[in-house]
Amino acid sequence: MITKVFKCKNCRREFIKTQTLRKYCSSTCFTESSKKAAKKNRRKKSNTPIKNRCDTLFAKLVRERDSRCLRCGKIENLQCNHIISRRELRFRWTFNNAYTLCAGCHLYWWHDQKYPDQNISFLKERLPGFYEAYLANKNIALLNAQALFKPDWDNLPNIILLEHTNLKQLPSSLSDDMNLKNIDL
Repeated sequence: MITKVFKCKNCRREFIKTQTLRKYCSSTCFTESSKKAAKKNRRKKSNTPIKNRCDTLFAKLVRERDSRCLRCGKIENLQCNHIISRRELRFRWTFNNAYTLCAGCHLYWWHDQKYPDQNISFLKERLPGFYEAYLANKNIALLNAQALFKPDWDNLPNIILLEHTNLKQLPSSLSDDMNLKNIDL
């Protein structure tokens, strides 16, 4: 009878294969290998809840800052519009990269890519401060396209509120439920 010798997948010792232990020399090696695989496949902690909380806070602050659509002047159904896409995390919560539009203007003028030149000319003519920030941010984005930007997720809501308070007094409707030191994530 010919016996075949195998190497254990975990400890690399040679063993004779039996029915119950196919790739491992012992049940201990099987358990150790399973633990290593589980540890390797463990998912990273997701930042999505913090990101969503920061998006909500930021949009609320931008809408309160502008209080109307900066394109048509409507005061209902306001939305926060980002000049440089929210995919660029380094500009996602920057106040000079966002302004308020009503839902109609946001959809028609900004998300409909038929009019990209008109969007930029609108910024240039009616919102020159945002246009200058757009040019500066665009150049930074182009220069650092390969660099990964990792926000400080734990302190991000505080950073957003501090930047807003540096620009303008914190809106009274937010000051009651948003405390700089005590933000519930």
